[in-house]
Amino acid sequence: MKKVLIAGGGTGGHIAPALAVGQRIAGEGWAEVFYAGTERPVDVAMYAPQGDHAHTLRSPRIDKGARILLPVTGTLALLRAVGLLKRLRIEAVLGTGGYASFYCVAAAWLCGIPCAVLDTNAIPGRSNRLVSRFAKLAFAAFPGQESQFHCRVRTVGIPVQAVTRPAGARVRLGLSEESKVVLFLGGSQGARAVNDLAMACPVGINVLLQCGESDEMRVKAIVADREGFIAAGFLADLSDWYAAADLAVARAGAQTLAELSRFGIPTVFIPYPHAADDHQAANAMMAVREGAALMKRQESTEPEAFWSEVKALLYNRETLGSMAVAMSGLLPKNAAQLVSEEIRRLCR
Repeated sequence: MKKVLIAGGGTGGHIAPALAVGQRIAGEGWAEVFYAGTERPVDVAMYAPQGDHAHTLRSPRIDKGARILLPVTGTLALLRAVGLLKRLRIEAVLGTGGYASFYCVAAAWLCGIPCAVLDTNAIPGRSNRLVSRFAKLAFAAFPGQESQFHCRVRTVGIPVQAVTRPAGARVRLGLSEESKVVLFLGGSQGARAVNDLAMACPVGINVLLQCGESDEMRVKAIVADREGFIAAGFLADLSDWYAAADLAVARAGAQTLAELSRFGIPTVFIPYPHAADDHQAANAMMAVREGAALMKRQESTEPEAFWSEVKALLYNRETLGSMAVAMSGLLPKNAAQLVSEEIRRLCR
């Protein structure tokens, strides 16, 4: 059996596709899969189910921070990555973004181990663009990204873990089947601006809010007595929440986009305004152009006007239905399979 390392961390958007591809490879039975992430809490939480197949790599940033020390800290991180690959006897490496990914892919190149990178954004991340110089192949989410990488590119979509839309989600959540439910997602770190919009919800609409652990205490104190308002800092499995939602309001990270597409949920995107290269707005526009979503800029979104528009959309069955169909067809459903096939070829 082959041994594959999938490295990605720092945000859920890097970790979720790593887990999706790993699940696919493990399910096919041709390789043992290991993971490498950072020391950040989101990495620890999301990789925890992988047990001793998940490894932590101290990975200094390459774009900012203590740059004067980077020649030392970066070299040490690279040596740690080389040691990990040799200790596990890895035969192929896939990097899904973030600095753990950067050092593991570079280490694979140094060790003569075939490697690839996967980027799920409409504008690929800086780490993946740089380290693609060492890769044999880059997996892109959307067409037209060939010029962004320094290796061969294959467009595959965005890998998501295999899920089924669970029946009875609203019953388990204590929500009425007849009620309108809006799902708010601020990304794996949460987003205070998105949380504030959710808490401005008018009476009669139910809200599911992933608020981020840093804002969890404030949010829960404010909504404690509100009926039909469920808030959680972070949930690794949002299947019931997706299944219960009529409409989503979300940041536009690539993994969020992929999961919304998998469940076919009409969406109002509010891209994170400080995302590198404004890539979240580019992600959102992919869905907007297909009629699957609307996009609002955070700086010009006022709660009263926002909820007036959301309420009109919620009760427009025809528009909501057409958006759901468009969202469901936005991305290929077999991205993880396509990546698994190519990584298997690299191992030969």
